[in-house]
Formats: sequence, C-alpha cells, structure tokens
Amino acid sequence: MSRSPLAIIALAAAMLLISSSSVLAQETSGPGVDWVLPDEHRLFLNGVVGQATIDREWPMVTGIPEGDVEFDKTSSVLPSSLFDISSSPLLGPVGINGNVTVELFASLSTKSDACKLSNIIPGSPVGATTTFYVTLTMGSYVILDQEPTETLVMDESFAAPHLFSASAQNVNTSLGPGDTIGLEVSVVHECAQTGHIYWGTFDAHSGIIIEGDVLSPTLQHTVDPNRIVRIELDPSSPWGESDYSAQTVDVVGPYDDWSDMVHSFYDEDSRVSHFEDPHGTAVGESNSSLRTWSLSDPLEPGRYMIDVCIQLSDRPYSESCEAYAVLKFRVDEDSEPLMSPVVVAVLVPFAMAGGILASLRYSMLPTPVYGVLLVMAIAAAGPAYSLGPIDHDPIRVDAHPPSFTLLSHSGGSMSLDEALDGNDALVIGIFVPGSPNAPTQYNDFTLASNLAESEIAFLQIATSPDLLAIDVDAYAEFINQSWPILLDTSTQSAGKSLPSGPTDAVVILDSNGFVVDWSPRTMSSTQILETVSDSERAALDGIFRLISMAFTISFLPLVIVALPRNREARDPLEGEFPGTGAIIALLSSAIGFGLWFGPITILVGVLGQSAWLPVAVIYGIIVISTGIRVFLNGEVNILQNIGRRLHSLFSESLKAWTSEDETSDDLHLGLWIGIIVMIADPTLVVQGVLSGSNTSILGPVFSMFLFMIFSLMGGIIALVVRTVVSLSGNIGRILGPMSIRIRAKTWGTGLILIGIWWTLRDSLLVFSTVL
Repeated sequence: MSRSPLAIIALAAAMLLISSSSVLAQETSGPGVDWVLPDEHRLFLNGVVGQATIDREWPMVTGIPEGDVEFDKTSSVLPSSLFDISSSPLLGPVGINGNVTVELFASLSTKSDACKLSNIIPGSPVGATTTFYVTLTMGSYVILDQEPTETLVMDESFAAPHLFSASAQNVNTSLGPGDTIGLEVSVVHECAQTGHIYWGTFDAHSGIIIEGDVLSPTLQHTVDPNRIVRIELDPSSPWGESDYSAQTVDVVGPYDDWSDMVHSFYDEDSRVSHFEDPHGTAVGESNSSLRTWSLSDPLEPGRYMIDVCIQLSDRPYSESCEAYAVLKFRVDEDSEPLMSPVVVAVLVPFAMAGGILASLRYSMLPTPVYGVLLVMAIAAAGPAYSLGPIDHDPIRVDAHPPSFTLLSHSGGSMSLDEALDGNDALVIGIFVPGSPNAPTQYNDFTLASNLAESEIAFLQIATSPDLLAIDVDAYAEFINQSWPILLDTSTQSAGKSLPSGPTDAVVILDSNGFVVDWSPRTMSSTQILETVSDSERAALDGIFRLISMAFTISFLPLVIVALPRNREARDPLEGEFPGTGAIIALLSSAIGFGLWFGPITILVGVLGQSAWLPVAVIYGIIVISTGIRVFLNGEVNILQNIGRRLHSLFSESLKAWTSEDETSDDLHLGLWIGIIVMIADPTLVVQGVLSGSNTSILGPVFSMFLFMIFSLMGGIIALVVRTVVSLSGNIGRILGPMSIRIRAKTWGTGLILIGIWWTLRDSLLVFSTVL
C-alpha cells in the first residue's frame, strides 16, 4: 500500500507525457504547405524541319508527324548528321541533379521486313542496323557527346515507330536565365530502306527527359483583417509561367484535425470555394509573376486547406494531378484588443462605488441617497462601454475621419484634403497589388462616375507592407490615369486610418472627410451613388439621430446628476408664461452643449480632418481635467462664471425662475450631454454642422445656423432629462439637496476614468496611423 501514491504519480506523469506528445504531433502536422512534384520533366522537339525548337509542349498532333528527317543508308561507318536544334533561352535558373535521357522515335518509310532479311552480320557491311549518336548541351556544359543509342533493326512505319534512347547518369549542373539546351543527332543506318526520325505527334514525341527537382513553385496565403483569404501561386519554372498550363484551387474546411487534410479527398459539402482561372496577377520576388485568387466572403475561424492541382505543359493529358500542393492554415478569432471596453465599463462603476464607500468614513447619509448614487454608478457603465477598446494595433472605425498624405504612382504626392477639394464626396478604393478586387473597383467606379450628377472624386490606394511602385505598374496602365493611384506607406498608415483596415475595400467620405459608409472588397455603382446622395442629408439625419439618443440608456446617469439642488418648486408669477423656466433651462443647456462642440467644429472646419485626432486627444485630457475639478470643487469654474454672467443678464422677472447656481447646473448638464454624445457618436455633431459649409457661398453662415440647431437639440435632451427627474416628485427634491456634494464627487470620479481611457485610446490611434 505504501507504493500506491508513487504508482499514481507515475501513472499521471505517463498520461501527461502521452497527452503532450499527442498534442505536439497534431501541431507539427500543420499548418504549412506540402508539394508533390513529378520526378521526370520532359522537353520535346516541336515545329517543322528548319524551324524546329525544343520546348515543354507535349505535341497534340496525331497522324502524320510534324517533324520528319529522312535518311538513307550511310556510306561509311562515320555517323551522318541529321539535325542540330536548340531551345529558346531559359527564363529562370534551374539546377539539374539526376539522370538525363534523350528519346528518339524513328522508323522506315513503310512497314517492311527488308532490313531484317538483309541483316546478315549486324554491325558489318552486310548488316542492316540503325544507331543514332546524340550530342546534348545544356548551357556551356556537354551532357552527352556523340553518345550512341541502342542499335536496332527497324521494320515499322511511322504508325508504330521504334524508340531509341541515350542517357547520362548522375548529371549535376546548373543553368541560368539565357542559357539554351541544344540537341545534335547523327545516324549510322546500314539498311538500304529509307529511314525517318520523327517528332511532333502525340506518340512520336522525340525529346529529352530530365529526372530530379526542376520546378520550384510556391504557394502562399494571407488572411486580411476581415478574414478574407487571398491566395498567391508563384509558377516558378525555368521555362516560364506558361509551363503551368492550368490549375484548380479548392478551399476546404473547417477541419477538426490537421491530419484530415488530404489532397483531393474531402466532402464536397466542406468545400468553401473552387477556382480555376486566376482572378489577377501580382509581382513577386525577383520580379516574378504571381497568380492570385481572392475569396469573396470571410471565413469563419478554424482550420482550412487550400488544395491546388496543377497541369503542366509537358503532361497535359494526365487524369491525375502530377503536381499538387496542400496548404494548411488557420483562420484565427478576431484579435483581442489590449483592453476590452468591458474593462472600462466595469472599472468606472467600481471606482464610483468605491468613492461612495470611502465617503462613509466621514459622514453617514440616509440610505436612499446611497441607493441613488449606486444607480448612477451602475448607469455610468453604458457611456463607458461606448468608449470602445484600447488596442495595441488599432484601426480607425468610421467614428474618426481619416487623414493621410501619400506618394502618387504617377509622381508627386497627394493629401486627403487635396483629393477632397471642391468635391461633394470622395470614393476611395483600397487594394492589395494583384488583387482581383482592384479591377472590379475600377469597373464600379467608372460606371458611378458616368452616372453621377454631383461632383464625386475617385482614387485608389495600393497597400502592402512591402509595397513597391513596380507592383502597381500593370494596374496603372490598365486604368489609364482615370484617377490617382496612391502608394501606402510601409506601415500601411493610410489603410489603418480607414475603417476597413489595410485590405481590399471601398470607403466613401463626404465633402469634409467624414466616413459615410464603407464596404469590404468593392461597392456597386448604385450603392456608391445612393451613399453619396445620403451624405448630402447628413445634417438632417444627424439631428434625428441626436434626438433619438435622448431615449437611450446613455443618458441614464445624468438623471441622477441632474437631481435638483432645492426642495422648493418654483411657481410661475402671475402673468408669466408657465414654460419660461423650461425655456431658460433649455437655452442654458444648449449653451453648455455648444461650448463643448464649438472648438472642435471650428478647428476641423478650418484645418481639415487632420486636426481631428490631435483635438480628440486634447478633448480626452479636458474630460480628465473637468472630472478633477468636479471631484474637488463640485463644478467647473469656467461654467460657474459663465452661469453667473448669464444670470446677471436676465430680467428680474426671469430671475424669479432660476438662480445663479441653477443656471450653472443647466450649463453643466449641457456639457455632460455633449461629452456623452461625443462618446456615443464622435462625429455626429461636427459632421452634421460642417455638411452645410460647402453648399453655397453662404456655406459658413449655414453651418453656424446648423450649429445652433444642434445646440438646441442638446438643450432639448437636457429638458427631457429634467422632465424625467421631475417625475420623481418630492423624492427627487428631498434626495437632491442631501447629495449635492457626494454626487459631484462620484460623477467626477467617473469622468476622470472616462477621460483617461479616452486619451489613451486616441493617443494610440495617433501613433499607429499618423506618426
């Protein structure tokens, strides 16, 4: 019994080792790419006599041979020269390490036993045998030098020619671009019957067989941020890419195990996509030409296989794949951000609740006060979550207008402001060089340009971490300067400044550079025109969206913040309009709302969208500063001073409706509403206000009018909040005055954390997409 614990430990260790080995074996079987290439590679004599060459094309002709060199009985034992044929210069390097064989097909003019009957003593003057002598050169190397073939007595016609061959064993040589392969053949023919050497038919395919590894194709894939898979095949061959005459590409999955991925062995239901002809081409290393394919839909996370079957030009009639590749890859889940918005949505309420608990050390308030404060802390999770994540490699969403200056493929550079100048909208196509989506974007852009009734500018951005101008040459020639093609930086900063990320997509900006809509891969001409038309109504749409926000939970914490500071309700004086107090509160809150959005609207309107991110970072710092002031003083001094000044301008009858502190409270409420609106939809107000700036000569005046409308909408939201508070009746008027100071501290705590998150988030955006 004393050995039982040791036995259990040993058994557990063994099971752990077996499990680890199993996992390791599973992981080492994938991902990766496995190639199966033929062991033999053929070259054929093709073409008519006098114009013949050596190439990779297996002859397709049947019947009379294309090449036919006739020879009679030789007059001596010395070989008689028949032909000397060379290949075209090689297009790429090749290393030959193996056996090399020359095959020649020959026969008599007609089927006859004359040679057999006259072959009395083979190899003598009374013999009737045939022997070919082969000289094979590869570049500057002589592989075969007058090497004799078999000696045969021929008795067949071209319908069933005889096969002669000569071989060189264990050849080890290298050829480079520009080298040629030469074949010189001579014959000793002792029979009186005329002989022929043939090539250029399916059966009589005289040529050369090279054993070993000659081809060096590569297969690669990329998965973009939208989980769209792009496939690249480099048909590397010393005879050029045409050596790969056809191919099929199948994307299959998802699989549970790497070991289940086998060439041409899968359930049809699991096949995601099937391709044959390439979608496009790209330029690879050493200026090689790549064949590219792109899936139209994103893949779900999981394990997948790309199964490629290739038909080579030297064996076009093979039923099975003589050359194939299996690429195993994984599509990962969307990368987790550095800090999820859930973190701040939890952190803000906890910090606010912590402040509430800390206040218990100094004084005790009635229990309902702490209940109300706890509701405010929990409700603050809504706007906190809307801040979004802090990401180590962030991509801007459509909440942030992009900004960039890039080199143009045609020379010079172009900024986004220059592209927008004088246009109602800008349509940007982002593409990876060689992507099939680039010409599709061209077709959609061309049709939209022809049908557009407003001024729409178009441009495309080529993006890739290793982008070179030469990668875009062919496409630039294809579009023939229809619009600019810009080259993204090596860090893909322009692509990252767009909501799509650095991948194939179409993004539409309005006249002020704000994102209106975007679509992965491409966007139809109809959708482009509809989106541009909708962008012209941005102000009206923005107003309705702002009003609809009043009925969301985003403003729920403000219901507690806006609790009244006085227990007494103000009654209207005789002869005064009953809604005067509400109008004063609305206008005061509208001023606070306008004070928040005014500076950023002016700066972006004057400096362009390049000012957005730096100003957004400053705004985050302002929120931190505001939170600190509210935590320490219960108010923002500037707003308090504005409130006093504003109240002093009221007539005595109006002052009866509100006090200096209440006017200040309304200004603060407008500011809080502005902050929450900017968190929920950062560009809503600025985009809506500036949408009218380019409408006419009076554009700036119209924008000022829109700014006042939006500010009034902010005041209306404040009025809705005040109305909800008033529904609490006496409860609100009792709890409000009792919790003024602790409410301010709690709300200030939340603002500080919100401002810190805000600043860090946008600072990372600055570093990733601007610097």
